[in-house]
Amino acid sequence: MTHAGGALTGSQSYAEGDYSMHAHTTKRSHEHGITLIELVVSITVGAIFIASIIGLFIAIGSSQRNVWYLDVATRTARSEIENARAKGVNLLTEGNTDITNNLPSALPQDATGVMNVGSVFAGRSRLVTVTITWSGGAKNVTLTGVVGRKGLIP
Repeated sequence: MTHAGGALTGSQSYAEGDYSMHAHTTKRSHEHGITLIELVVSITVGAIFIASIIGLFIAIGSSQRNVWYLDVATRTARSEIENARAKGVNLLTEGNTDITNNLPSALPQDATGVMNVGSVFAGRSRLVTVTITWSGGAKNVTLTGVVGRKGLIP
């Protein structure tokens, strides 16, 4: 026999009980898989993550390239000043000299260079300024050195 709620009484078995209530109240407790919405959300989150990682790698590559250009331009400017020191103050001509043809191919193709030799001061020295410029990134490097009569100031 069953109670008013349809449950079996203590001594009643399923064989003699009312099954109509049990058939309608069972739950699917072992559902497998994911819904379409869960799949779409997962794909969207994954795509956003991958896009941000790609953007990070692009930014790192650009930053590395700019650092490389700065390094090459700085070494080139230093070399030009050392060449001016090797000549000595008496062999330098006051004014600007285009040194673009002396620039290494590691710099961008639009890179230009100018060496400015200042007038003699203190009767024995000149300021030499080398500027290397290119488009994009850091854009330029300027180094200034003093060149004396024997190439170096004591």
